[in-house]
Amino acid sequence: MTCNVRRHTFVGVKARVRPLRLQRIAVLFLFAFFAVTSSGADTRSAECESSRDSTYFLQLYTGLASETDFGPSLFFAIERAEERTYYDGLSIGRRIGTSLLGVKADVIGYLGVQNFRERGFQPDSYGVTLYWKAYREWSPSLLPAYLPLRFGLGQGLSYVSRIPVVEQRDFEPRNSAQTVHYLEWTLQVPVSGLLRAVGLTESHTSKKWWIGYSIFHRSTVFGAFADAPGGVNYPGVTLEVVF
Repeated sequence: MTCNVRRHTFVGVKARVRPLRLQRIAVLFLFAFFAVTSSGADTRSAECESSRDSTYFLQLYTGLASETDFGPSLFFAIERAEERTYYDGLSIGRRIGTSLLGVKADVIGYLGVQNFRERGFQPDSYGVTLYWKAYREWSPSLLPAYLPLRFGLGQGLSYVSRIPVVEQRDFEPRNSAQTVHYLEWTLQVPVSGLLRAVGLTESHTSKKWWIGYSIFHRSTVFGAFADAPGGVNYPGVTLEVVF
């Protein structure tokens, strides 16, 4: 991200999205969404229909604006943005499939809302995300069996009522857009496993909770959503319950 732009230029930057471009993007997103849904439906068993498909997910998260790109952020490389802004929000989802491209995975459809805390650089704004996400669990030999790692990667659309100041700075002298592509990455462990690891008694309720690291990523996908390429990350913490 570019760091040498004067702050007073943040306010008043306007988003521009060509209607035809946005329509094409929406069609592609919906096509991918229904492809994932149908893929999961083809592999469901009768048992899944009666139990797993009724599962819902509630996710709470918070994160800080970062200068680091998405790739390095996956490995916990975080350089906090000079504005020190942050966001918090929640997503609610439902399982829509049990496989992705022939690979067994939990596929969840989510609707999320966010509040971007701008710390006086401009008024706070809200955001909405619509996305699907695939989860896979892995139990490495270095960890006990009761403490598996749960990887999640989601993609969809992100809308903000006002473009965050860090995103405005990243795109100057050009503009980002209010509606862009969204990526969400999570790495979680079960709360029940953490309790057991420190010698506390795990409960049935704790087995439904997951906690871990998350990345909230907005991107124009090399200029597909706006007149310039770019994106911003908000790495942080996520807490999720399955019910």
